[in-house]
Amino acid sequence: MNHDSRLSKLMDEEYISAQKLAHKIGLAPTTVQTWVRKGMPIALDSLLAVCEYFNCTADYFCCRSEERGRFNKAPIIYIERIKTLLKKNKISMDTLAAKMDAKRSSINNWISGRTKLWSASLIKLADIFGCSIDYILGLEIDETGATSEVAATTDI
Repeated sequence: MNHDSRLSKLMDEEYISAQKLAHKIGLAPTTVQTWVRKGMPIALDSLLAVCEYFNCTADYFCCRSEERGRFNKAPIIYIERIKTLLKKNKISMDTLAAKMDAKRSSINNWISGRTKLWSASLIKLADIFGCSIDYILGLEIDETGATSEVAATTDI
């Protein structure tokens, strides 16, 4: 399964059309229809809007998990997380670019916040670092999948 079929499934479960979903999350209906019909990558801000609407994790939406979970409205800290993961895994920018099949300048642009990160790139990053998309985005506290609510209860 990929995100276009997951999106179709979620839309069917909620009885919502592409046009209504687009209106709810502030996008053009053709954008949502393109995701459903062609499986096009989704920009980070749109991915988060869809996950928030359907109250699911980014990993579930991107078909990296069968557990739906819940959307965690934490601040998005992917830039810091990517930097930390690079350092922790001792991966250079050049190596990451090669593994991502991307230019180093593209990686630099993500890390500096100059360009958007897309769903396909998030999936690759999660695979390379061996963690969840939600962890990279800062929607999970740690790489084991704990959310801020779970972490708060385990500290007591």
